[in-house]
Amino acid sequence: MHAQGTAVPAAGQGRSVGELSDLDSPYTVAEVARFLRKHVNTVYGWIADGTLQAEKIGGTYYVPRWVLAPLVSSAGGAPSTPATLPVERAYKFYLHVNLKTAEALGLTLPPLFLWRADEVLK
Repeated sequence: MHAQGTAVPAAGQGRSVGELSDLDSPYTVAEVARFLRKHVNTVYGWIADGTLQAEKIGGTYYVPRWVLAPLVSSAGGAPSTPATLPVERAYKFYLHVNLKTAEALGLTLPPLFLWRADEVLK
């Protein structure tokens, strides 16, 4: 059973692309390959190199719905590949300094470094 009580889909169940609205159910590699019109080995390659996010549960990879949805074209055209999606970048970074850990490591942090920190834990 999945987190919300829904069963994890089996590869042979054959859901349609229109069923992407199910927020809780992840998709198997076979389903992803069918949706994207790619070979199963291509999808496994994307998972292996980190291009496509997936979770391994009991020896089977599952792709979350929110990862797959942008790849499937809603207009009925050819689906995208992970490489064609825009890259999302972080625009804000936070610096947190733990003085107790720094002391335990024997580090002396300059005052300017501590001044620039967003949070200093004592």
